[in-house]
Amino acid sequence: MDHDMISVLIWIITGIVAYLCYKTLDIEQEKLENGKYDIYGFGIVAISFIGMYILRTFLTDRTDLQTLFILISIVTNGIGIMYMAKQFIYDYHHNKLPPFHRK
Repeated sequence: MDHDMISVLIWIITGIVAYLCYKTLDIEQEKLENGKYDIYGFGIVAISFIGMYILRTFLTDRTDLQTLFILISIVTNGIGIMYMAKQFIYDYHHNKLPPFHRK
């Protein structure tokens, strides 16, 4: 398998994890109303990407650690994407997105 196929496979699995989390995890209504899940999701995804960059830059010879971190990143990115998707869908249904925001 070449690297492009592996990357596509990782993102497909991340999408599946995000979908499964979206359907199964309960979200606090109060945090949705305050718009907190955007911040949580973005923070989780950003920390995961920074960790992946550091791992790929400084530990190039440790493929075992890279594989473990990729598996952990798939799950954490899925959860982060799920948080952002939940917040986006809530904001869309309640007209809180900037173009549709009511004052």
